[in-house]
Amino acid sequence: RNQGRRPIIGVVVAPFSLPIMLMGLERWITLLYEAPEKVHQLIAYLSRFCVRWANAQLDAGANVIAFFDPMASATMTTLDQFQAFDLSVARRCIGEIAGPCAYHFGSARAGRVLEMIPETGAAAVVVGGHDDLRSVKDLMRGRITVLGALNGIEMIRWTPAEAEATVKHCLAAAAPGGGYILTDEHGEIPFYVPDETLHAIVAAARRWGQYPLEWTKHEQPI
Repeated sequence: RNQGRRPIIGVVVAPFSLPIMLMGLERWITLLYEAPEKVHQLIAYLSRFCVRWANAQLDAGANVIAFFDPMASATMTTLDQFQAFDLSVARRCIGEIAGPCAYHFGSARAGRVLEMIPETGAAAVVVGGHDDLRSVKDLMRGRITVLGALNGIEMIRWTPAEAEATVKHCLAAAAPGGGYILTDEHGEIPFYVPDETLHAIVAAARRWGQYPLEWTKHEQPI
């Protein structure tokens, strides 16, 4: 009943991040430093599962897949580790997923890893408030679409006026020129966020998100 009316977004946990759920974060980080050969073996095995899982969701009607990889973020790992363990695997997985993918850092700071995300073949990247949204858009402009960066935790205490102001700041930072979608930074909204806040976000996006966005020329982005 939603096809053609609303986007249906599936999600897979990337092979580099899935071991956190399987063995815990501490053991996974230990393995990265002490047994890199086992890391490669495990990621290769999980990549096959990841692709099957994603394609099953697309077959069931999903329009796009969120490729959820918080372990790839600068919050969790180094650039060298991303290049050594994750980049080629992510590229292969996304290449075998039969639909568009949005690379998702799970609200963590992307940092320098962000520069390499277009190499994975992802159609979009989801960033959070730890990265400067305008800088992200400048880096990704003409390469892939940027999504973000509303903070779901902060959203709990927003007034409708604060919600509107935050939406305007995000739009001013990233919407000019296209290639931007306003979303939260994590992929889920806490139940404690008031309905009036959500309605205020939607209303602000509809009011201020209409192109050509002339008002953004006078707005100071966050």
